[in-house]
Amino acid sequence: EGPVACTVQVRYRHIPAEAVAEPVGDDAIVRFAEPQMAVTPGQAAVFLDGTRVLGGGWIEEALGSGE
Repeated sequence: EGPVACTVQVRYRHIPAEAVAEPVGDDAIVRFAEPQMAVTPGQAAVFLDGTRVLGGGWIEEALGSGE
């Protein structure tokens, strides 16, 4: 329900970054607080609250800022 402030990890060695995940049907749109390098379709994204896993999925599309 609604946007969730969390951290998101997009690669195995990626340090989780501050973001807001907004559910859209069975999907989610993630907006990072700071631009992230190499967010690539096909990679996994994991949504975290500290060490607690909130959810995750596969990246379908990476949008630039303002999109």
